[in-house]
Amino acid sequence: MKNFITKILGISLLSILYLNAVSCTDVEVLNIEDDPTPPPTVYIVGTSGGLDGVTAVVTYWKDSIAFPINNGNKGAFANSIFVEGNDVYVAGLEHDGQTTIAKYWKNGIGVSLTTKENSANATSIFVSGNDIYVAGWKQEHHNAPPVATYWKNGVEFPLPSNKFSSYAESIFISGNDIYVAGYENDPNGNEIAKYWKNGIGINLSDGSIHTIAKSIFVSGNDIYIAGNENNGYTSVVKYWKNGVVVSITDGTLNAFANSIFVSGNDVYIAGGEGIPNTGPSIAKYWKNGEPTALTNGQRDAAAVSIFVLENDVYVAGDIYNSSGHPVGTYWKNGVPTSLTDGNNIGSAMGIFVK
Repeated sequence: MKNFITKILGISLLSILYLNAVSCTDVEVLNIEDDPTPPPTVYIVGTSGGLDGVTAVVTYWKDSIAFPINNGNKGAFANSIFVEGNDVYVAGLEHDGQTTIAKYWKNGIGVSLTTKENSANATSIFVSGNDIYVAGWKQEHHNAPPVATYWKNGVEFPLPSNKFSSYAESIFISGNDIYVAGYENDPNGNEIAKYWKNGIGINLSDGSIHTIAKSIFVSGNDIYIAGNENNGYTSVVKYWKNGVVVSITDGTLNAFANSIFVSGNDVYIAGGEGIPNTGPSIAKYWKNGEPTALTNGQRDAAAVSIFVLENDVYVAGDIYNSSGHPVGTYWKNGVPTSLTDGNNIGSAMGIFVK
């Protein structure tokens, strides 16, 4: 009887251990399956290819893997990238003889927004639902001044401005509202920073000093625009919040802004800064006015585009190597990753993280 009870106890104990093992395994499997979120995917667009500029290839990189878009038979350059779902949208231009054609590419398939009769450029792209918005500029004919323009699903909308040159640099869609930032020239040749909301132009400067708007971001009811003011000797980084200007640099150094991003209450601006006419520019970004240097000043560099996701700051730009060639680069929290080898043209012009 004792041996029988001992055997029963032994079997029961093994059963309990087995069930515990199975249960632990199940819990581990559930933990693996339920565990979180994969790391974000980093998309960067730019140009790579021949030094002659004629065989330049529009390229985007997905987690540093290159995806060429055009075949290089015509020189092409990329300016902006937007990712919606599984679709990758890129805006830029393609050379056609003596003119440039504004284009965008969806998953590598090109869509021309203008013809070879009109020199044009697509500078920024934004996708909202099923609608594709592209900002840029277009000349009506070879001798005509450029006109700030946006396209919605390929339909052209010239933006009202004076009879002198105007340029659209950035587009942002918020709800049913279309925001475009850029600038126009006055009769004296001074640039006036401005933005358009649903086609209505709003000046940010008065033309007394050269000022341009480069990038726009809308957060809730607030409109943020980054740009530059040139006093003839140095350029000053500024941004406007709902039309109220904030100076980020003081004009001691030559500074420039290329991109703005707003995350919560934090305002990020990407660009660069350097000693006027004497040394290389340092790629930088500013968070609420506080600068972070991305390069050490040994080589000319610039930060061109910025994107913030959670607590991580992603910046795309270029660093010139010892041969004088730009190397497409991106930084995550200040740590650089080279996208091109520096043997040819290599630029990183836009970044999108999801």
